[in-house]
Amino acid sequence: ALVVSPGFANSLVYVMFSYLGWNGAAYIAGEIKNPQRTVHLAFILGILIVMALYVSLNAVFLWRAPWTEMQGKEDAGLIAAKAIFGSTGGWWMGALIAFGAVSTLAAFTLAGSRVSQRIGQDFAAVGFLSRVNRFGAPWVAVIIQTAIALIMLVSGTFDQVTNYMMSQLTLCSILAVLAVIIMRWRLPQAKRPFRVPLYPLPALVFLCMSSWMIIFWVKARPFESGLGLFTLLAGAIFYTFMNTVSKQKQNRRS
Repeated sequence: ALVVSPGFANSLVYVMFSYLGWNGAAYIAGEIKNPQRTVHLAFILGILIVMALYVSLNAVFLWRAPWTEMQGKEDAGLIAAKAIFGSTGGWWMGALIAFGAVSTLAAFTLAGSRVSQRIGQDFAAVGFLSRVNRFGAPWVAVIIQTAIALIMLVSGTFDQVTNYMMSQLTLCSILAVLAVIIMRWRLPQAKRPFRVPLYPLPALVFLCMSSWMIIFWVKARPFESGLGLFTLLAGAIFYTFMNTVSKQKQNRRS
């Protein structure tokens, strides 16, 4: 009964947030040597490492931390650390948790700037996003990505920002996995360096689970979900505009 409850679906938001990063290699695949082998290896190692860390950390929480004090609290990690290591040790663990949050932000900035760089390479209307410095880093995209991240940090509480961000990431993940199914159907003979094992079972399971989460998510968090949907619609409009302008520029050159 608990597994199929709305509360369980909503709690998966934070589980999904904790698992972010295992697929980070995909964002920088264009800068990796031998991506056909390296990206696959990074995915497998990323999944195993994140899974081991997540399960081990939660096992420690459930074993040593006071359940009643953690219930409904966002800083469960800090509460658990104080219960295990005492007040001073808990303070240092809290600092480590904060450092981990900052490092996550840095990783998202690194990965997200590469996505923006690729957009600049594909669309002439925003070609400035693909500009790189002498080290090969897309400095314009990094600055824009950092500015967006800082704006998000001060725009609301941790809970609000997390739910806003995860609603978009989940929807985008659904679209990405759905695109795999559509491309396999439309272009069955296309060259594919990597094929999904046991296809289409993993894709279908992911789509069902994510859709189930989104339904309860919208019911529990209509404001954050609405903002996420608005952002995606704004992105779709911006994409259409960029595509039109880029085609016009190509036609003029030809």
